[in-house]
Amino acid sequence: MKKSQSIIVLLLLGALVTGCDVQSSSSVSPESSATSVSTEVVSSSASSSASSSASSSSVSSSSSSLSSESSSSSSVSSSTGLVNSSLTISRDTWPTILTAYPTTESNVSFSGYAFKYVYAANFGPGVIQAKSALFYIYNYDTLGMITSIVMTFRDAHTTHEVYGGTSANPTTDVITGTTSDSKVYTYDFTTGVYSYFRLFNTLGVMYISSIVINFTIEGGTPVSSSSSSSSASSSSSSSSSQSTSSSFSGSAGDYGYYHVDPNYSGIYYASISESLRGNALILALDDILDADSASGFSYSGLPSVFAYTDADPANPTSGKILSFYSGTPSTWSSMNREHTWPDSRGGNYIESDPHMVRPTLTSENSSRGNDFYNETSHWDPASFGNYKYRGIAARIIMYCAVKAQENGLNLVDLTTDSTGNKSMGKLSTLLQWNLEYEIDATEILRNDVLVSRYGHNRNPFIDDRNYGCKIWGNTNATTQAICGM
Repeated sequence: MKKSQSIIVLLLLGALVTGCDVQSSSSVSPESSATSVSTEVVSSSASSSASSSASSSSVSSSSSSLSSESSSSSSVSSSTGLVNSSLTISRDTWPTILTAYPTTESNVSFSGYAFKYVYAANFGPGVIQAKSALFYIYNYDTLGMITSIVMTFRDAHTTHEVYGGTSANPTTDVITGTTSDSKVYTYDFTTGVYSYFRLFNTLGVMYISSIVINFTIEGGTPVSSSSSSSSASSSSSSSSSQSTSSSFSGSAGDYGYYHVDPNYSGIYYASISESLRGNALILALDDILDADSASGFSYSGLPSVFAYTDADPANPTSGKILSFYSGTPSTWSSMNREHTWPDSRGGNYIESDPHMVRPTLTSENSSRGNDFYNETSHWDPASFGNYKYRGIAARIIMYCAVKAQENGLNLVDLTTDSTGNKSMGKLSTLLQWNLEYEIDATEILRNDVLVSRYGHNRNPFIDDRNYGCKIWGNTNATTQAICGM
């Protein structure tokens, strides 16, 4: 190492030992830009007089920035002090709305710093979705010296790895994080001198709420104030145009609603006009489903169907099937039939349809009763910790409201309703879940098996999630905000 480089490293390490404080953005108005950088210059003399207690508080102070956007303020001294900086990676700081996962390494910039990533998207409300065993992200531009990284996940997630290094895309030095709930992790990078990091998802879909990177550079401003101001203005303008009723923000583009890529590209829905909305679209879809519906199903015979539609994918020859709500593999002897649309609310009209009735462990089935689906009151499909069932349940209920619309089944934006109204809800929550939770592999399997083995109709909402907003998005102000209408 050259002598000048050694001096810089010693200065940086000395500043950390004496307690340079990593600044959070908690003092900045929530309207400030999420894409700009927060900086504070610490002179050498100020660094030498800092107490050791400041060092212990630096990580916790950065945690307070997770609920707000990164500061657009910049305080730069003319001295040659150290600049403590932070940047935030989140759904809202991502420059564009990604409606598909890039399958090759792609470029993205945060606060003027270049990053590379693959297999990530941000069309879900409030999160970046990261593919299992495929997603990674790393900084391509140096971040001086990284001091800490605070990562927040929407759901508990333990199967990921963080690396530190002195060159881009490090894969050798593992940085161990600390967490109390498997949702918020703090990574201390001061165990070495690291200018680069890499996050890799090893297993399971990962929903990232935010990644706050705290780093220190020697003198100057890490991002030009003009670019920060421009970014702040653009971000503030964009965020102010979004309703606070929904965490799903972004451009609706040419569609007039938040559009996601359909999961199916065949000709099954060729007769459906793109311009159809509301009840007209319900009737058009119902015509397709009725014409293609298999008549050989019976309520008592559904367990034999479940053996194919819900077989444990990890061990398909075991004779075990997955329990709806938890995803626990079990034999039918421990299960019964779950009416996702309760019989007492009109589900009896379609209780022989395997799209609606699902195999569920008896203990799990009995806990719901005939409650509406909702996140904060009545019954949450994720009550047993498997959050993907929120999206799956939403798409089943929407299917039922189309398939049995002639029997009066309908959706309401309420948390409960008279059973005689044959309604289910809560509509706005179902629409949000439909957008937030991706189509799961088990949904695709069921759709395909019911068609190929039994000649049954498809579930349109698995094939194209956009039908949800196109039918019910204009119900009220809340649904309009969720759907971007």
